[in-house]
Amino acid sequence: MDFKSPKFNTVVEQALLLAVGNPKWEKAIQRAADGLQSGDIIVTELASGCIVTTENGTYKVNGECQCSAFQHGHRQCKHRAAKRLCALYAEALVKAEVSRIEREVETRVIEYDRTGVSYTVVRLGGWPI
Repeated sequence: MDFKSPKFNTVVEQALLLAVGNPKWEKAIQRAADGLQSGDIIVTELASGCIVTTENGTYKVNGECQCSAFQHGHRQCKHRAAKRLCALYAEALVKAEVSRIEREVETRVIEYDRTGVSYTVVRLGGWPI
């Protein structure tokens, strides 16, 4: 994923807006965003959660985190924030692609073919599908 894209910045801004009034989450989101953009944080998706690798170690994140901050009661760690930012960014990329495809789809009705039957043809990028 390209974490230096404007779309990722938009995802981070939206996450920060949702965290307004909770300075611990704001700080965790900003640290996670900075780490993802610099490459200091790597998120690997698994079937049962994620593995988040940072300069301090590798942690399994699946709603909880194995980092020392989380173990000491600080639920707003950068590892959980990084996992969530990646999920939100992936959702945003999928929505953008679906939107692009929807713009390319055109429907055209052909009145009759040579046998007299009428058809509706759907085209994607100029090709009938």
